[in-house]
Amino acid sequence: MATKQTDSATAKRLVSTARTKARKLVADARAKAKTILSAARAKARKLIADARAKAKTKAKMAAKKPSAPQKPRSPKPKSELPRSLRLLKAYNAVQTRLGSGALISLSALRAELPDWPRDVFNRELAQARTDQILTLQGWGGRTGKIPTPLVKGAIRERGELLVFARRV
Repeated sequence: MATKQTDSATAKRLVSTARTKARKLVADARAKAKTILSAARAKARKLIADARAKAKTKAKMAAKKPSAPQKPRSPKPKSELPRSLRLLKAYNAVQTRLGSGALISLSALRAELPDWPRDVFNRELAQARTDQILTLQGWGGRTGKIPTPLVKGAIRERGELLVFARRV
């Protein structure tokens, strides 16, 4: 029995010693964490103060410089106008130049916008149709073969070759 009591007392001392060491380790870790946190806060305050000082300096420099006089705005060059507007201007130019009625061939319209690739032209034409600005028509009802230039400028949609554009 004596050995059981001795073993029990030894175990209690070991547990007590382990708890004491654990508490000391925790206390040391907390102290280190506080030190690190304090240093980080100090560094953050310094960075903020430096940024504010730079901003004040830049503001003072900007206030000292005279501002450049504003240049009058010139109209946008033709290439910077919105594409939808360029398409309509091209339509009107072709219509005026040819003196034709409502129908304008797509090949003549494409020729008026040579800087547009075919896919851009088709996309803008589709948007003009969606916005109900232009409609497209085929060769339907006309006699004879469709001339090659008209075929080259045309768009094939649902099996029909659309050759002409008309304002809505």
